[in-house]
Amino acid sequence: MNGNKRRKIGFQEHEFKPGYIVRVKVRNFVTYSEGEFNLSPLLNMIIGPNGTGKSTVVAAICLGLGGKVDLIKRKNMKSMIKTGETKSTIEITLKNDIDKPALVIRREFTEKESVWSINGRPATESKIKEIRRKFNIQLDNLCHFLPQERVAEFAGLSPEKLLLETERTLGDGHLLEAHQDLIQMDNESQTLLNNINDIEVRLDQLIEERRALEEEAKRFEEYEKKLKQIDLHKKLIPYAQLLDLKKHKEKLQRDMRAAKDALLNFDEKMKPAIDLVEFFKRQVEEKKSTVEDNKHERGEINSRVENAKKDLTKILESIDSIKSNINIWKKRSTESKLLLEKLRNEKQSLEQSLQDLDEVDDEKFEELRHTMQQKNSEKNTVLSTIERIDSEAKGSISNVRRLGDRIEDIRKTLKGSDRLALLDPSNFGTTQKDVAFNSHVALRKEASLKGRYFECPIICCTVTEKEYSKYLEKVVDNNTLFSITTSSKENFDSIRKYSDHIRINFPIRLSVRKEAPSPSVPLDQIKRFGFDGYLSDFVRGPDEVLNMLYDISKIHNVPVSKKPFSSSQIERLLKPDGRGMIPFMKFIAGNAFYSIQRSRYGQKQIFYVTEEIEEAKYFNATGLSAEARSKYNAKLKELSEEEHKERQICKEFSEKTHEAKEKQREIQREMEGLVNQIDTMKLLKKRRVALETKIDGKKEEITKTIRISKRDYSERIEKAREEINARFKESSLQVTKIMEYTQELTKATIKHNFKTFELLDYRNRELHAKKATEALENERKELEEEYHRAKEELNKIRKGDAVKQIEEQGKNYTDEERNELAEIAQRYKDNDELTEKNVREKISILEDEKSVMATADQSSIETLRRKLREIENASRELPILKTSKERLDERIKSIQEKWEEELSTLVNQISLSFNKRFTKVASDGRVELAKAERFKDWKLQILVKFREESELKILDHQSQSGGERAVSTIFFIMSLQGLTDAPFRVVDEINQGMDPKNEKMAHRYFVHTACQNQNSQYFLVTPKLLTGLYYHPNMVVHCIYTGPLIEGPVEESEDSTGFMDFTKIY
Repeated sequence: MNGNKRRKIGFQEHEFKPGYIVRVKVRNFVTYSEGEFNLSPLLNMIIGPNGTGKSTVVAAICLGLGGKVDLIKRKNMKSMIKTGETKSTIEITLKNDIDKPALVIRREFTEKESVWSINGRPATESKIKEIRRKFNIQLDNLCHFLPQERVAEFAGLSPEKLLLETERTLGDGHLLEAHQDLIQMDNESQTLLNNINDIEVRLDQLIEERRALEEEAKRFEEYEKKLKQIDLHKKLIPYAQLLDLKKHKEKLQRDMRAAKDALLNFDEKMKPAIDLVEFFKRQVEEKKSTVEDNKHERGEINSRVENAKKDLTKILESIDSIKSNINIWKKRSTESKLLLEKLRNEKQSLEQSLQDLDEVDDEKFEELRHTMQQKNSEKNTVLSTIERIDSEAKGSISNVRRLGDRIEDIRKTLKGSDRLALLDPSNFGTTQKDVAFNSHVALRKEASLKGRYFECPIICCTVTEKEYSKYLEKVVDNNTLFSITTSSKENFDSIRKYSDHIRINFPIRLSVRKEAPSPSVPLDQIKRFGFDGYLSDFVRGPDEVLNMLYDISKIHNVPVSKKPFSSSQIERLLKPDGRGMIPFMKFIAGNAFYSIQRSRYGQKQIFYVTEEIEEAKYFNATGLSAEARSKYNAKLKELSEEEHKERQICKEFSEKTHEAKEKQREIQREMEGLVNQIDTMKLLKKRRVALETKIDGKKEEITKTIRISKRDYSERIEKAREEINARFKESSLQVTKIMEYTQELTKATIKHNFKTFELLDYRNRELHAKKATEALENERKELEEEYHRAKEELNKIRKGDAVKQIEEQGKNYTDEERNELAEIAQRYKDNDELTEKNVREKISILEDEKSVMATADQSSIETLRRKLREIENASRELPILKTSKERLDERIKSIQEKWEEELSTLVNQISLSFNKRFTKVASDGRVELAKAERFKDWKLQILVKFREESELKILDHQSQSGGERAVSTIFFIMSLQGLTDAPFRVVDEINQGMDPKNEKMAHRYFVHTACQNQNSQYFLVTPKLLTGLYYHPNMVVHCIYTGPLIEGPVEESEDSTGFMDFTKIY
């Protein structure tokens, strides 16, 4: 349940200006079931504990006016609906223009869609955005709308982005439009300049290429002549082909007649060889038939032999089987008698063993079991007592260990050389040191962060000579001296997350430098000035920490001298070189710290400011102070006494435990005796049952053996012997039959082998005759092919139109070409070399000669013409581009003069306003407009300095702490007051991380500025309010409560008085 209480201060409608928010209502929104905020036209302060819904009011304003959900860093609209509900409603009442009714904008939304209305009539989101533009409501401008989720984003704005956002804020935004126009025109001007440069470079290149091409064109004529010679020779090829064709035709006619005569003579030689092949083929067929018949006969005989062998094997196996049965019957009678005697002996032995066993007393056995149960119960009772004593003793043991650890830590602190003692609050007792000490103690205990950070320079760095310690403490600011150093963004984020987790806001520095930077002036040169060296030469520590000190405090560029400087030495250091530069902006001599400055006005004279250097507090200290050591000794004594008491308690528990365990051991011994007796009786019972079982088994085996031994096998044995004799006679007959079959098989095999040999002989003869015939046949085919080839080729020449084609091709030549060809052909004929082969070889030679003519580029003439056209086009285009750029530069100059003058004036106003208020909470601060050659690179820089000894530094994530960034941000935002047309401005929890003093001063400035202005309505969201803050009568404080016991909204009468109404009295 949620609710809010407000002071009932009534505001008239005319007090609100157009675009001001008069009222905000929500239903089922985030944590609110229902809520209503009646607002002040000046300052609305929304306070309440964390998690009650303060920032929810800011989210309602953003989403109710059509802002995107990512402006408040939420994932989706579903996350804005109260848990358990399906839709939510936001209603915002805006003051309209004079004499017009107020605008009641209502947004009812679910997870996926929104329904808009204005004064009860349906509307669209586009209509809401038109209203925002009309009243200059900029929800995406961090200078106007700074929700909690984007506070850190403001400090992270780049100086270029900050300038654009500030321009958008100032007035009606015309400066931003002018700046964006300048950026666009500057880009166009740069593009024109690049094009002009490109064309000029291209024009020079084209002129140079033209000269080269003109020389190449001359050489091209020679190349063309060579091409003409090649072309004429190619045209000569048909004449050479025609001459070759005539010669070839005559040769073919001679070859055809010779092949025909050879074929007629060859046929007469072939006939005897063919007849011999046919004879051998008939003989092979006859022998093959005889071999097959013999093979069939041999197979039948072999089958009879195998069958006879199988029958003999069966007879012999049956004889062996009968003999085996006879042996078994003989052996069975003898074995039965021996087995019977053995069984009777074993039975008698078992019965004797049974008689020798002692009887078991069942009553005594039960009595022992009952006693055993009683002892077990007693043992459990004693164990429970021991567990109870151990449980009670754990607390005391834990206390002893805890106290021992604390005592050991104190002793280590007193004896050790850990420089963390330098940060002990008891040594000096400053808030900053408290934070550093507590943060280092916490980090050392966090194992997951080990090796991911470096401790502050006071702990991990040393100075090689004590005299330079005070110099280091003067140059390096306290924030940096106490800061943790990381060497990667990942480790930086992990340490920052751990800082938020333990709620200790300690300084962290990120150092990404890999190597030490070189000083601006060499070491030998600064020694000529009288310095001992650079401050960095006398500091030792981890490279990462030293690199951080190089980046932030520039110790590698601060020269130091233990001796003071004379006025002449100082004047020498202030004298500029030829470039107007001086060697050092900071240096140390003796006990003086010199800061060199240059006047920003007039002749920009150079002067210096000196600061006295105090003695070192940290780097010369060796450990605890006497006061801190005394406190640690007192604490050690107190903890030792407390530990002694706890040890006495532990001793009493130990004695009780020992007594109980002695009793437990006594019971255990008694139980072991009972267990032995019970086990012995169980073993006797088990043995008796086993013997009785074995005796019964032997009795059954004896009965069975007696029955078997009475059987008679003599008749079976006699019959078996008769059967064996009959089987032997049968096997003799079978052996005789096998021998007869074997003789027949041998004769058939000899006959088969002889016939097979005859068949192989005739096959070999046939094969040799075929090979001889095939050789003659191949020779005949070659003669036929040669004849037909010559005949076909001759017919092709006779029937073909090759001659006609060659003649037709010649008709297309001009008279000049014919004359030139006739001259070339005559030269070939005179040497009897007019053949196609010779002409093609000549063409190849000409082609080779052409290829070595590297400058003979066929496209050179066309390229030259193209280059000339390009020169003409570039010469015509270049003046046009230059004229366009001049006109554009004139437009830029005219806009820049007005824009730069107005912007510089407004930035000076912002800087003066910022400096006036900011110097009350810090050392110095200003806002600067950093100009650049390109308009996109112009910057707005917020420069702040929180300590006199430090320099002005640009506001960013690394140089300032969270509280310092918050103070700087709020003063910058308020310095825009009076320069912006924004109807309202929202700042959410920007005071997080401020110390009480700065928070009070920032709060007073914010309230005073917001309540005195007549230009904007303000919303300030904060989770805390300090005592003694400044309040203004025209501000409204909205207190947010939440919890299950808060009652829902109630109707209040005009006369009702609530607790918060009494605030009007003051």
